[in-house]
Amino acid sequence: MDPATQRFYALPDTGGEPAVTRSFRFERGNGEWQINGLRADSSCEDIRFQIKENSLEHWVFDNNAAGWMHPIHVHMEEFQILSRNGLPPTAVDRARKDVVGLQHNETVKVFFRFRDWLGRYPMHCHNVVHEDHAMMLRWDLAEIGDTNPDP
Repeated sequence: MDPATQRFYALPDTGGEPAVTRSFRFERGNGEWQINGLRADSSCEDIRFQIKENSLEHWVFDNNAAGWMHPIHVHMEEFQILSRNGLPPTAVDRARKDVVGLQHNETVKVFFRFRDWLGRYPMHCHNVVHEDHAMMLRWDLAEIGDTNPDP
């Protein structure tokens, strides 16, 4: 179909004050793939952070290594890229996303507006070797949230 004749929806507004800005370092430590120095527990009972329903947050994804890239997948909620290494998003980045390619030595800041789908959700690296070796975490969307900036 001709894209010029298609109807596209406008992106949601990214304005407003975030309840918290959370930082996530995707790294290797002690021979393991980790997020903020930790690997996922095998029971999936470890809640790394809790988000208040109907809130907005900024998340910062950081890959300070030159050896690997990490396609970061956040389940349940879409986000919008605010910046890559401090620069405005490119035309490709200006869209609703649920995966962001975190390149070598790159920092990406994203915007979330969480709605009311309460529950348990994962975030993980979609690089299969990393995912299989617990480069993931569990977060919950709940009636009450926390403001932990470094979960």
